Amino acid sequence: MTEREKTAEAWGPLLATILAQRNEPEFRRERAALRKGITPATETWAYPYVLPVLSLGASAATRTALLRSLAMAAEYLSVPQRPNDGRRASVGIWACRVELERSGKTGFDLLQDPGLIGTRLATIHTLTVEEAAATLRRIFDLAVQLGEPPAVDYFDLTRTLLQWGNGTSAASREVRTRILRDFYSGSLKDGAAGDVGQEPSEPTDGER
Repeated sequence: MTEREKTAEAWGPLLATILAQRNEPEFRRERAALRKGITPATETWAYPYVLPVLSLGASAATRTALLRSLAMAAEYLSVPQRPNDGRRASVGIWACRVELERSGKTGFDLLQDPGLIGTRLATIHTLTVEEAAATLRRIFDLAVQLGEPPAVDYFDLTRTLLQWGNGTSAASREVRTRILRDFYSGSLKDGAAGDVGQEPSEPTDGER
């Protein structure tokens, strides 16, 4: 089994467990450790919970991607997981909804002025996975200020960072630019802050 296959097989159940138990008092210790996976300076606290799902030969980028995405799932309790209702809400579409709600703009307004979030996403495809995770974390910080933030697909978030790549292959460029593409696609589908992204979701092996 390749590194990618092993990771895909294991991270889905781990993320599902985090989302199901992150509000439970009995999960407080695990959640505290997972939250520390958000930065290089504190990530070692999360190693016992995250690294077992990776192969021994996992790359540093793969390790970083999984640590950061699971840390966000553990950290942002007020940002719910999007229900598995057959609709697709990628990270880019979610970011669009956050911008629309925080700014009061319509989707067509974003075409003229992408706002704070759109501006931050404009160059995300040029960033390393560490930098991209930090950018997405700032959007989460803006989302929690809404009181009742839009739901995000944490599985799509994790998959996106795991497939971030180095930006040179066609596959990597596709993943990196999808966030911004979906941000603007979402703006045209949702003029206020309603449901966006009607494409059916395709779960990965790790999510089945």
